[in-house]
Formats: sequence, C-alpha cells, structure tokens
Amino acid sequence: MRINLGSGTDRRSGYINIDAFTPEADVRSDLCGLGLRADAIDEVYCSHVLEHLAEPQVLTALGEMRRVLKIDEGRVVILVPDFTWCLENWMNLPESQRWGWAIDTIFGNQNHEGEYHRTGFTHDRIRDLLRKTGFEAIETGSVFTHGMQSIKAVAKPGRLRRRIEIPKRAVNKVVMAKYRLKGFRDSRSASGVA
Repeated sequence: MRINLGSGTDRRSGYINIDAFTPEADVRSDLCGLGLRADAIDEVYCSHVLEHLAEPQVLTALGEMRRVLKIDEGRVVILVPDFTWCLENWMNLPESQRWGWAIDTIFGNQNHEGEYHRTGFTHDRIRDLLRKTGFEAIETGSVFTHGMQSIKAVAKPGRLRRRIEIPKRAVNKVVMAKYRLKGFRDSRSASGVA
C-alpha cells in the first residue's frame, strides 16, 4: 500500500490520497496522527507539505511516517522547497517582481490555513531531521517542481534505538505563549479594561 500525504488536488493513481484540508482526498487526516497500523505501508509520498507545518510538528509528522512504513521494504519520498534557493531568488529579483510568486515560495500563497509556510529546509536540515526520526539510507537531490528549486529526499525507515522526542524549545514556545497571554489578560483586568 502506498500513501500520498498532503495530497491536495494532486490525486496520485495507485496511492491512498490523504489530506486534512481537501475534500477530494480519499482520507481526511492530519499528518501527525494518521491512524494507520505500524509497519504496514510500502511508500509514503509527501510533496510540498512539510513546509506547511510548525517546526515541532515536522518531527512528529516524520516520526509518524517512519512508524507506518514497513521496516525492511518501506521508503519515504519527500519534496520540499529549497529554502536557500527561494531566498536567493527573491533577493536577486528586481523590486517589481518580488511581490507575487517569488514571495509565495517563501511564505506560501496563504489562500487558506493549510497554505502558509511555517518553516524552511536545506539539504542538511532535511537529512538531519530524517536521521533524528529514525530514517537511514538518506539521499537528497535537487529538482525543479512547483515552480521552484526543490529538495527531493528519499529514505528508508531504520530500526529505532531510542525514543523520538520533541525538542524542549518547541514545548517551551507553547508554554511561553500561554504565559504571555495570561499576563496580558491579567494586566487588562487589573487596569479595568474588559
């Protein structure tokens, strides 16, 4: 069985197309909790999706991909924008050409909640994240797709020797946001502002 994660309108033949936002998907699901059996999937295809996740969610989604892949035969194919190329391309354009597609390659087209870019990737970063989430035999290359230079990473799930953990700074961001919001609310109520 093969799955196409974050399929959007790219319905791939021979794949179960999974997307949280697109009604045309075969299955509506979030990448961080697929609800599939472990060690059951032959291939996970994930094209231009990970950049739409918040930084801590990327590790969770990659861990979930590794969990559902068959240990001995499975593989993941990931395509993400090459963040370095996107930035250099934007910087090298004349001002009049920066504020359309070029800026969208950096921040997403923002047509709906699922179309914001929340993080970026380089070859080294995607390899590091794949290693941290239990992948091995990692290969990356450059391809031009979605109107931009992209990174294609192919990897196989390894046998985990340690538990995958979300970095403390990711958890701390959530805690600090709640703390700031509470402080803001407290200051407003103390000053009599509703």
